[in-house]
Amino acid sequence: DELHQEQRERQARQRLNEEFQKFIEAVENHAKDAIEFDVPYRDLGFFGVPGKSNVLLLPTVNCLVHLTEFPSFVLTLDEIEIAHFERVQH
Repeated sequence: DELHQEQRERQARQRLNEEFQKFIEAVENHAKDAIEFDVPYRDLGFFGVPGKSNVLLLPTVNCLVHLTEFPSFVLTLDEIEIAHFERVQH
């Protein structure tokens, strides 16, 4: 039963991703390229503390973002002057 539940969750997530992709395409077509969506690179994500708690930060082409919890965090790459990494592991 857990296997079926997990499979249903994966299918629901896939349907949601497909619907969101359709939404993105519709907005970009309607806006005549005045709006462009930027997708985070999940495999390049790292944990950081932009506010009061440790969150997963994800880079995009133009920004560093955390959007899954409130308050959300968006920092354009042009605003970054210094990056300090601690406890980096391979």
